[in-house]
Amino acid sequence: MDTHSFLLILGALLGAGAVVLVGLVLRKLEKIREEVTSARTRSIPLLQQTVTLNQTLIAEIRSLRMEMQQDWAQSLPDDSVSTRTSVGEFKERKILILDDDPSTCSMLSTMLQRLGHRAVVTRRGNDAVTAWRRAVETGDPFDIAIFDLIIPGSIGGRDVWQQLRIAGERHLKVVACSGYIDDTIHAELIAEGFSHILSKPFQLQSLGEMIRQL
Repeated sequence: MDTHSFLLILGALLGAGAVVLVGLVLRKLEKIREEVTSARTRSIPLLQQTVTLNQTLIAEIRSLRMEMQQDWAQSLPDDSVSTRTSVGEFKERKILILDDDPSTCSMLSTMLQRLGHRAVVTRRGNDAVTAWRRAVETGDPFDIAIFDLIIPGSIGGRDVWQQLRIAGERHLKVVACSGYIDDTIHAELIAEGFSHILSKPFQLQSLGEMIRQL
């Protein structure tokens, strides 16, 4: 199957966005292959070629992913904010985000702002605790927190929430955010005081509905 046919089939199954991403990645891969071929002619050791190829490929895919997520969030139509008033009276919320992935933080923050809310982004658990303390001390506390459960090299959302509860937090609505949560973990999170479970990836409308329900 040639590349063109592959992209057409992928587009029919997953939508135009997937075609754009895969098309960009394929073009990058072709460029990288040409660079490696050129490197071989200059007698660069094979191991060094392989390491360079892997590092370049990972960096390119991450960059493309971030660019596409940011472009998608920024291209949301202006009338998308109307979803915030479709049910009941709108109330602006101050929302604390904890997620180690910069593209997820950017996309989620943009979506919340489009919905009319204030978002504060943190990427490490200790920073989230600090942001919460500062908000309480200044008399402008958070209404909602959206915590990723696993933060590499830092305490995750469950430990952060435990620290906040020990510190006396009783009114914050905390949402656990993760790519996959089975029934057992779901039950544990609810027992630990989480108000809602948000599965990745999430959509603007479902995000707005969730916030209204909290």
